[in-house]
Amino acid sequence: MSKTKTENKLIRILTYILVLLLCVGLLGGIVYLLRRSVGMYADYNGSVITSSNDGITVDYSETETAVFTIGNYNDWGVYSVTDCTVKVINNVSSKSSYDFEYTANGSTSNYSGITDFTSVFTTSGSTVAVSEDGTFELAFKYSSMSDILKAYAGTAVSIDGSPDIYSYPYFAIQITSPDEESVIKIPFVYNTTAVTNVTISPNAIIF
Repeated sequence: MSKTKTENKLIRILTYILVLLLCVGLLGGIVYLLRRSVGMYADYNGSVITSSNDGITVDYSETETAVFTIGNYNDWGVYSVTDCTVKVINNVSSKSSYDFEYTANGSTSNYSGITDFTSVFTTSGSTVAVSEDGTFELAFKYSSMSDILKAYAGTAVSIDGSPDIYSYPYFAIQITSPDEESVIKIPFVYNTTAVTNVTISPNAIIF
């Protein structure tokens, strides 16, 4: 009888341990599912960007291009990474204190009225091509807002104020998934240490 009680006690202990291990494993699985990365992301210089408004700093260069990579923690389904759309857009709204006026061909407009700057930052053509491995390139070959607006307008421009692309993200890279359900917006400023012969504002970088 004593032996039977001991065996029953051992069985109960082992059962409790197994149930505890099962609960711990189940809890670990739930935590993993909740914390694991999902969806589309972008990689730039080893930094992974998974959500909008994660700002980056880019280097001005007349000859070199910047390489980005689009990935997906899930798969693309019936689509391909090459179906993603990449644009460089305005990052200033009409209500922002960073909005300003510029004049081109005798006509004055608000900077916030420009929606698409992609053609100014492409390596060639007016659109950004995404390769099969998810990479795409952008060219940050203009060192000032006036040069960027001149390239956009195709003519000389005059600017009201001194918008500084080294201290505030006037532009953003926008990556849209093939099904248009996921969008990553990446504001960027220019790196002050990568520029020579350009007057830099001492203001802090703000994202």
